[in-house]
Amino acid sequence: MSRHFRFLRDRPSATIVVGGRPVAVQRGASLLANLLSRPEMSAEIDFYCAIGQCFRCICLVDGTLQRSCMYVTSGGEHVELPDNLPQGAGNRGPGVDI
Repeated sequence: MSRHFRFLRDRPSATIVVGGRPVAVQRGASLLANLLSRPEMSAEIDFYCAIGQCFRCICLVDGTLQRSCMYVTSGGEHVELPDNLPQGAGNRGPGVDI
């Protein structure tokens, strides 16, 4: 785990499913922080502001579009990363309901 994400160590762990693969995460941390702390996942997620304003970190979580920087993981979620989202999702256009 990167030294930048040491704060995650003290949180209880959980498992989520990202793109069909189980991934260990820290419960109570943002989905973005959890994904960035995993070297195998960090290249697959994009972000800019990390405060919920830009929508670049949008993911599909249990069938609902979510900003990964604002979504707190609890365990058991099924996540699809931006490359696997339906056409047009994540662009603040019609039908994006966040």
